[in-house]
Amino acid sequence: MQCKNTERKSVVLSDFDFEHCSKTDFDRLLEIISNANDTTVLIICFDSIEFDAKKGAKEKKIISESLREGIYLKDINVIKNSDGYFEVFFMCGNDEDIEEITRIASEVTNMKLKRVFCKNQSIIKLVADDMYDVEVFVSQQKRDTEDVCGDTIIYFKTDKNKFYIILCDGMGSGEDAAKESSMTAELLAGFLKAGFSKNIALSLINSTLALKMDREGFSTIDLCEIDLRSGLVEFIKIGGAQSFIKQKERFETVSSKGLPAGILEDLNLENTQRHLEDNDMIVMVSDGIGEAGFGMKRCEWIKKLMGIDDISKEDLSQTIVNSARKKIYPRPPDDM
Repeated sequence: MQCKNTERKSVVLSDFDFEHCSKTDFDRLLEIISNANDTTVLIICFDSIEFDAKKGAKEKKIISESLREGIYLKDINVIKNSDGYFEVFFMCGNDEDIEEITRIASEVTNMKLKRVFCKNQSIIKLVADDMYDVEVFVSQQKRDTEDVCGDTIIYFKTDKNKFYIILCDGMGSGEDAAKESSMTAELLAGFLKAGFSKNIALSLINSTLALKMDREGFSTIDLCEIDLRSGLVEFIKIGGAQSFIKQKERFETVSSKGLPAGILEDLNLENTQRHLEDNDMIVMVSDGIGEAGFGMKRCEWIKKLMGIDDISKEDLSQTIVNSARKKIYPRPPDDM
């Protein structure tokens, strides 16, 4: 550290080891800065910073940017977790500094980060935050001759930044179908909330249902998983009807030819993955709607409704149900 006395006072910090300095050294540096008056010019030569060779590029960048903001980091580590997302651990002082470091770390990792609880309270932990929100609108219609709808819909968010939508269609209609679909959907939701992977959860459900030979009904499973950090969506269908994706002006149908859960002992899962962006739309339906219409392109009418710009998503869901009832006439309508 060198100080040159002239008519205009300058403080030149050219050989200061920011990375390896002690807390006392850094406090002394801050005292010099805070005591500087209006005629003092502070020159900090960041090119002279010597980093620990064990530190990665992202740690070095966060340290550099933090120092430029006048924030001292005693230590910092950036790792990638099993999901491929960055986690940042560091030690810092006040809440304002933590907010600034969170902003810097988010820019360096190119990932929105948030603070979460850490068992070691002296360490600050940052993890990937949600980049997307999901809105869900549901419309259902029971079969005319039944008291309840045989389809069950459950949706929820987990603490691992995943959003799940489960649609189960009990075989047949009415109360028996509702019990079958509800049991299957709630069982799957319970496994996912408990931390089981999708494939293991579905295999467990299939095995459980296959062992219940005393029952006559089965249920389809239509599972949609959305990663709120990346926008990656994954569909798994076990006997489920088609789903539809709208991305800007492009439409896509997601379908599968699998049998309902519990019929076969060995489950052959078909996964379909896509990346979603802002304002993209997914429509999931049971076969009561999927089978409405005639001809080879019987579901094109759903895509046309999805393409209407001046309709709310809530109104769209009800419009699809109403349109399906008209298109399926004169056949008796199924649960929708």
